[in-house]
Amino acid sequence: MRVLDRSRMFPFPPSLLQAAASLLDRQEEASRLLGSLRVDSSAIRQALDWSPPYTLREALRATAGGYLAPRTERRAEPVAPPANVHGA
Repeated sequence: MRVLDRSRMFPFPPSLLQAAASLLDRQEEASRLLGSLRVDSSAIRQALDWSPPYTLREALRATAGGYLAPRTERRAEPVAPPANVHGA
């Protein structure tokens, strides 16, 4: 028996979504969906006295390099964390 996947993705103009949200009194939900997805982690970093082991640039470069490298050059095992990571 084959299960049908009924979910579909299609382009939908944000202005039309906001208009529909206004009509349905769902402006807050539309705002969360269409607004910025940026997260400020400074409070939790300070509370936990933690800093990420890599900068965003370093992490993105390593990720892109892994995807762009030929399959034969990719590492089979994860890279060890740097020495500044707690518990390493």
